[in-house]
Amino acid sequence: MKRGHQWIHFDAQFPLKLGHDLQERFGPAGELLFILFLCACKRSYPQGQIHYRTEEELRVLLAADFDFVDNAGDKWTLEDFWRWCGRRKVTSTRARGAVSTRIYITATRWNTWEDDRNAKNAERMRRSRAESVRARARLRGEVGEGRLEVGGVRGEGRGGVPGLPAAAPSAEKLLIHVEEIKTKQPDPTTGDQRNGTHP
Repeated sequence: MKRGHQWIHFDAQFPLKLGHDLQERFGPAGELLFILFLCACKRSYPQGQIHYRTEEELRVLLAADFDFVDNAGDKWTLEDFWRWCGRRKVTSTRARGAVSTRIYITATRWNTWEDDRNAKNAERMRRSRAESVRARARLRGEVGEGRLEVGGVRGEGRGGVPGLPAAAPSAEKLLIHVEEIKTKQPDPTTGDQRNGTHP
């Protein structure tokens, strides 16, 4: 997703369900107006709601530069449109102000749509993290195949894979190295270096 882009959660069945009913009642103009309404809800703050005073203001807000007519060419009003949507529980309408009334239109399912989208995003991220962990486990298994691990210290080499750090020596080599150090330590009674033959 490019920075600055905004997206709306949109049902692929919309043209067969609510979109179909909108077109039956209000023509293609009604279906398009509802889609533009959802886009405006996404741009608004708080999201999920728009408000306007006049039809002209709403047209500018939605970029709705077309006639509000049904399939027969008969005009319909915004009041008709919002009332119809309200009966189907997809919008709610309230007015505020006595002198200059401002109309507030809320998408009643907005939070559900957004929560569903966020839940799907969270599930997609969780799945991606799980796949990444499995991939790292497979890589470790391929690179470390045949190695001996004792007490959390990994044994022989990394299989010649470039870019990986050198592995610790095997447990057997560590034990030999410890014995070599012991034989070189000075005798506490004489101060002489042990040569491996001292009793």
